Amino acid sequence: TGEMHDLIDVATDQSLALATNEDFRLLAKAMDEEGVYAGFLSDVTLDVEDHIYPLVGGIGLPLDTYLALQDRFESLALDPFDAFGIGVSYDGSDYFAVISVVYDDERGAEDNVLAAGRIFVDGFSLSRDRRWTEYLRNPEVRVNGRILIATAEMDNPATWVRMIDDKDLIFFHK
Repeated sequence: TGEMHDLIDVATDQSLALATNEDFRLLAKAMDEEGVYAGFLSDVTLDVEDHIYPLVGGIGLPLDTYLALQDRFESLALDPFDAFGIGVSYDGSDYFAVISVVYDDERGAEDNVLAAGRIFVDGFSLSRDRRWTEYLRNPEVRVNGRILIATAEMDNPATWVRMIDDKDLIFFHK
């Protein structure tokens, strides 16, 4: 089948390798520079509706409550980005969540630094109904070319995995 041939091509370095995708190459490099030892890359990004509907849409919220929640998340959303990476690093004493997103250009990344920082302070986990500040401390957000890189201390190194499993990522877009 075609899928089997694609797997063989990747395994034999003949095409379709992640490194042939410029966005993934940039994300992997940024994550590596942050010392990430386990991570996840994806070009399937979530907009506000994608972010909140799976978590709250099926539980029968009244429409006005759902719309208020949607408005709150839209006020925290980043501008659309092309791909993201999320993972964990360890510096010998503390674990860090590392979240990177890739934009079309450096200006896109720079324009979202303040918004990304605000998500750490004002945002919250829908699946746990708690503020991100309870999980992620001392966030730092910066830009390296087209990549916005955010790091934050965390007590539980599995926090980043839970974000993926729960489809409750800290960063989402308009």
